[in-house]
Amino acid sequence: MSVPHLLCVSGGPQGKRFLIGPEGVRIGRDPTNTVQISDPEASRFHAEVTLRENGLWVQDTGSRNGVFVNDRRVTSSKSISPGDRVTIGAHVFTVELIEPEDEEHTVDLSSLMPPPSPARPLWPILAAVVALLAVAAGLILSGR
Repeated sequence: MSVPHLLCVSGGPQGKRFLIGPEGVRIGRDPTNTVQISDPEASRFHAEVTLRENGLWVQDTGSRNGVFVNDRRVTSSKSISPGDRVTIGAHVFTVELIEPEDEEHTVDLSSLMPPPSPARPLWPILAAVVALLAVAAGLILSGR
């Protein structure tokens, strides 16, 4: 099964691949990012690439100069596919799917999927609705 990566084809870490795992890939100048780039056009926390159930997505995380996919500016988030170019300042990354035998180690893609979000309990909402109905019934019965 293929594993998603970003390959830096232009800019600082040129030639380096970054695995897009369950935590995603954060890109920017800040050293806590997965991909730290030294670029005056990049914000500290510029963009994030995530693996979702419906594919890969890139999101501008509030950058000043924008994120571009295939030379088009991303306004919030955009689905990306293998071969797409993601540009941040002078840095260009391409989206790749790499077969496990092409890597030094294999990764099961299902282990890369984020865990499902826990369902919120409905009882607080139902309790609030019942309380509002009780207040309304009390007002109606008291003649107000």
